[in-house]
Formats: sequence, structure tokens, C-alpha cells
Amino acid sequence: MVKGFIKTMEASIAIVLILVSIVFLFTQVKAYEPQVSDTGYNCLKNLDDRGKLSYYAENGLEANLNSDLRGCVPPLFNYAVEICTTPRCITTLPSDRAVSLSSYLIAGDNSFNPTLVNLWIWLA
Repeated sequence: MVKGFIKTMEASIAIVLILVSIVFLFTQVKAYEPQVSDTGYNCLKNLDDRGKLSYYAENGLEANLNSDLRGCVPPLFNYAVEICTTPRCITTLPSDRAVSLSSYLIAGDNSFNPTLVNLWIWLA
């Protein structure tokens, strides 16, 4: 009777090990793929880390911001950027493309002067 129980336990353990092995060997791990909005946000964050974004936002230098973003946004994307000082901030965007929005809120250095920087990105 003890031998039968041990054989049954061994078979059960073997089946569990085989099933666990199959699960780990044949499941696909999905790698994280950065989204387009992540790319835009990272470009804005990079400019903020270097102190340029707040300078551009405070002085309304959209053209300078646009040229600095050209070096960060991959060439296969088109983009539009707008420094918003009012709650309604909308630019003309392509209607036949999927557009991603990355927003970055800047407060002033010495005073609270919130400025929103919107970056819209789409495939060229």
C-alpha cells in the first residue's frame, strides 16, 4: 500500500513539473514597446531637464522649441507644438492620421505662471 502511494505521488509530481515547464517554455513575454506619446513626452522632459523648455515657454518661443524638437523626434514622425497660455489650445491637425498628444505643464521659476506645452505627433 505504501509503494502504491509513493508511485502515485511521484507520477503527480512529474506531471506538475512537466506542466510548469510547458507553461514557462511556451509563453511569450511581450516586450514593452514605447508608444508615440512616450516619445513626445520624453523629448519635452529632456528639454525641461536642460532648462530650455521653461525658457521657451515663459518667452513664447515656439519656433525655437520647434527646431529643438526636430533633433529629438524621430524623422519618420511629423509633429506640431504649441505653447498654451489659455485653457483653449487647439492647433490644426491632420484628419487622416492617428495623432498622439504629449502634454507638459511648466510653472514659472520665481512665480507661479502655469504654461502648458502640447506636442502632437503622427506618422509622416
